[in-house]
Amino acid sequence: MRIEVHRNTRRRNRLGMTFEASGVLRIDAPPGTGRAEIEATVRAHERWISYRLTRAEHEEGYRSPGLVAGAAHRYLGRLYNLEVRDAVTPASVTLDGEVLRVSLGGGGTNALMELLRSWYRERADAVFAERLEVLVGRLEWLAEVPPWRQRYMTSQWGSCSAAGRLSLNTHLVKAPLVLVDYVLLHELCHLQHLHHGAAFYALMDAELPDWKKRRRQLGGYTAMLRDRF
Repeated sequence: MRIEVHRNTRRRNRLGMTFEASGVLRIDAPPGTGRAEIEATVRAHERWISYRLTRAEHEEGYRSPGLVAGAAHRYLGRLYNLEVRDAVTPASVTLDGEVLRVSLGGGGTNALMELLRSWYRERADAVFAERLEVLVGRLEWLAEVPPWRQRYMTSQWGSCSAAGRLSLNTHLVKAPLVLVDYVLLHELCHLQHLHHGAAFYALMDAELPDWKKRRRQLGGYTAMLRDRF
């Protein structure tokens, strides 16, 4: 297994670990972190690393749905067949039954990809905003929705900075809503505990008792991180 260590000046006292879709284990470490501490962190997460390696091996045959007519694209856990209209009408993306219909507005393949990316970004903004409001309303220890953003990421579903800002992966909107909620709550709990220690997992147990089941289910969607849209 390949391990890459990146010095991250935004991190103060906590190491971050992500398993990229390519099979590389990435360590984000604060400047000055010693090799011994990094090696100890890797050893402490051996079971998780082994699980992700096994998952990656099982997903080697995954292919992006592509941009051809009839390709199955995901949204909130459901599959929609792509229908492309090379029309002069204004460019648009709409859901119609089991069809994801894209009108190119006279554009080509590059326009199609950008239309899909933009549509997923718009849907992610709406879904994440709505679910964050619902989840925060259930948390007695959190008064308001924290600042957040969504963007395409290739190695993780979400993160929480030391300043309390959430970053959420646009691809997450392709997964079922129960898994969206799991990732959002996971990051919200990091506002209380900016680590993956016992206190963090105790809070997860209290707020989402079946979070382990949801985490396993989310593992089945890891290959989507490779998608370009």
